[in-house]
Amino acid sequence: MDVVASVVMVLPVRVIVHVAAVVSFVEAYYVEAFGDAHSLSIAQHFWERAPYFYSVVGVYGSAIALWWLFRPSSEPSAKQHGTRRTSRAAQRLRLKAFSLSREESRSAVSYGLPGDRYI
Repeated sequence: MDVVASVVMVLPVRVIVHVAAVVSFVEAYYVEAFGDAHSLSIAQHFWERAPYFYSVVGVYGSAIALWWLFRPSSEPSAKQHGTRRTSRAAQRLRLKAFSLSREESRSAVSYGLPGDRYI
């Protein structure tokens, strides 16, 4: 997914989250100012705690959740796949270099015993 496309899809969701946060802060203010005259007991408890929940969990949680949902995929696309291919000659050369380095490392092993030759 293109970065611009993911930003375009995330922005409206972030706007909705921020509008809900503003509503929770305003409702909390109304509950504090008007008390029982504004809402029922259960609603009062909810609106008193909603801004704190948003401040502690909602701000970061919504950003991380949106990032997780719209993150770039880890699968290589067709464009990326074409650039990662190597020729057979390059693969053979790499394999040959790897096998030579393993043989050299085996011959260079010394156990520190008397009579061992260090290379």
